[in-house]
Amino acid sequence: MRGCVNVAQGVFVATSRRMSTNSIILIGRGDALLIDPAWLPDELDGLARSIREQGLDVELIFYNGHAPGHTALWLPRQRLLIAGDMFSDVELPLPFYPDDLHAYMDALDRLSPFIDKAEHVIPGHGTVGHNPAARLDADRRYIEQMTRRGESDDLRLKNTGMAEAHAHMQRLLRESDVVD
Repeated sequence: MRGCVNVAQGVFVATSRRMSTNSIILIGRGDALLIDPAWLPDELDGLARSIREQGLDVELIFYNGHAPGHTALWLPRQRLLIAGDMFSDVELPLPFYPDDLHAYMDALDRLSPFIDKAEHVIPGHGTVGHNPAARLDADRRYIEQMTRRGESDDLRLKNTGMAEAHAHMQRLLRESDVVD
């Protein structure tokens, strides 16, 4: 990754080695917002270092859940978790290819302490969650129902594209060692 370049007041850009993906850090009044974080683990570490060096009040949480090297942002003063493609009210849990449900469940565990402290959670898709614990519970309940009986009564199944995601989860569980 090419280092963070200050392109305007409060705007820094770092470019990934992979696909020239730009990671943007917006800085203002001691807070930072990371947009479209880099692909590679060492690049994510570099972004976290850059943010810390600026003395900003934000914590990057790295995990493998929806995608390898996925990142969430915790803003403690605001009690806000920006969760990326997790905790959606419109999408079912979507483990990353090659279908690592264990990593997804680990990501839920890794994010759980932040959810416990959060007043709001912002998913990558859907609406802002004003009850973060309910979002975590919904994802865990869906996975538990699927692992126990291969079906779920999750209301998100009615949303566009979720029938395919659900069928994919059924196939994944039939082929994995996660099923009870």
